[in-house]
Amino acid sequence: MGTVSIVALVSFSWYVSGVESALATVLALVAYGFLFYVARILYGHAFRKDFPKLRDFFRTYVRRMGMIIFAVGFFIGGFSAYQNEIDPAKLPEYVISNGEKTVRFRAMAHIASEAFYDAVKADIAQARSEGFVLFYEWVRPWTPENARKFDALMGFKFDENLYAAMSKLYGLVPQDQAYLAGASDSRDRNVDVSVDDIVSAYEKRRWPVSIEASASGSTEVSVDLAKIMAEEADRLRPRELSAVRYVNRAIMGFVIKNRDAGEAAFAWLGKEDLFSSILDDRNEILVEAIISSEEPKIFVTYGLLHFDGVFKLLQERDPRWKIAAGIRNLHPTLP
Repeated sequence: MGTVSIVALVSFSWYVSGVESALATVLALVAYGFLFYVARILYGHAFRKDFPKLRDFFRTYVRRMGMIIFAVGFFIGGFSAYQNEIDPAKLPEYVISNGEKTVRFRAMAHIASEAFYDAVKADIAQARSEGFVLFYEWVRPWTPENARKFDALMGFKFDENLYAAMSKLYGLVPQDQAYLAGASDSRDRNVDVSVDDIVSAYEKRRWPVSIEASASGSTEVSVDLAKIMAEEADRLRPRELSAVRYVNRAIMGFVIKNRDAGEAAFAWLGKEDLFSSILDDRNEILVEAIISSEEPKIFVTYGLLHFDGVFKLLQERDPRWKIAAGIRNLHPTLP
């Protein structure tokens, strides 16, 4: 199995990235083999133990390295195939009502397949024909100072190019609110905040965000994720890009199916207050807009993570709020 796994890895490198990549893979495996052999010799001298001959060592090395390659490949391949082919991620539409108002909550993603957005666009048009008004998520423009503060909180530059660049590495497209909404409707409402509001809420929870100038006098965050991802996508060869996209969509699907992953990541980074400012505060704004609206039918397009909090807040205000119809799912990562 060891030899077969190594041959499979080299062949895969050849197929995806060409001859140079295959040769680089072979050289890397050989280099690591000699490195481990030298380490084994030093270990033998240090502890007065025998060490194997080079030929015997490489037989063991090939067998064990092959098992590792097989295990890693099996895990990544199996995980990706399961997430993409067997159990792809679903974004639900919940229909909730308190007997007086009906809300269709369409869970969204900032990047998804064209087929997903086409289906959402059709749903919005159909809902309007039934008398629904659109409430949509879309963070509004912000001041340059608060943009720098938000970048400092996130640890990377956040701008309008981020999702477009990310979509290149996922084989998806960024959300286009103008496309989804179609012909303008005077009843449409952007029920959201600006980055100014998010920064202000965070500063109330914690303390003022400091923007320290670097030695050059710049206050810009140096990590430009959008640029890095766009350059990486342009650098990859077509087959390499296809492989990266396949794995990335699998990871995206896994995250969507595990709603607590985002909150756990923020908690691990020590950014619980930032997560609360981004999620909880906006939930309250959406709930207030639903309750205060005179419209009896509301179609909401918002991120999946918001639904549980919104539904809980609505029930706290009025226990009559219930899920009134079956959940309709769409697959955001499938073509």
